[in-house]
Parts: sequence; C-alpha cells; structure tokens
Amino acid sequence: MNRHGEISFTWNHDIFIAKVEGPFNAESIEYYTPLIQASISNRAVDKWKRLELWDNEALGCPKTLALAKAMYDWYQANGCILTAVVISNYLQSYIIKDVFRSSAEIFLDKEKAIEWLNTHNK
Repeated sequence: MNRHGEISFTWNHDIFIAKVEGPFNAESIEYYTPLIQASISNRAVDKWKRLELWDNEALGCPKTLALAKAMYDWYQANGCILTAVVISNYLQSYIIKDVFRSSAEIFLDKEKAIEWLNTHNK
C-alpha cells in the first residue's frame, strides 16, 4: 500500500520540530519512525524538547494511532523532557491527551508553543 501522510523534521538547538501533514496510514508511520529515531539518536543532547505542528488533516486509523503512540512513548524514553503540539482541530487534542495519554501541552498558536518551550522546563 502507498504511504499517506508526511512528516518533515528539523532541529533548532535542543528543540526537535516535526511538521505533520495529512491523514496517516500505518505504512507512513512505519516509514518515518526509523528516520526520526535516527535523527534523535544521532544528536549530541541528552535532554531535548519537541514541537509538533499538526495540519487539519493529521489523523489516522486505530492501527496508525497505536504506532504513533509507540513513538510518543519512545520519545519519553529517549530524552524528551517537554513537548508542545500545535493542533488544528479539537479531535487532535483528544488523540494526544486521551489516546496517546501524553503529557504534551496543547496549543492553537505556534508562537505561543515556542514561547512555552523556551520558558518552561520539566
């Protein structure tokens, strides 16, 4: 099956920034997971922060959400100390808080999320 959904990512000092676009399927999560893990594992930082920017279509089926939750768990186990997610709709907030059971802080505004990351530490 073809991959659906895209993730682009970069670093800004100790902040890992991921831009999440489109509806996802399992093949896409399975494709991006090792790329993201390698980017994080190859950084010379023990503790880091994460900013995720979700577009309005960033959703997935139950299997996809289970794979994404495993990634969220991996982040925590590998040095992520603080996460901000900028959502585009409230269903995404439900996914992050109730499905992933994440302690991520939810924002509607990218600038406020960045400000929060820069002024808060766990």
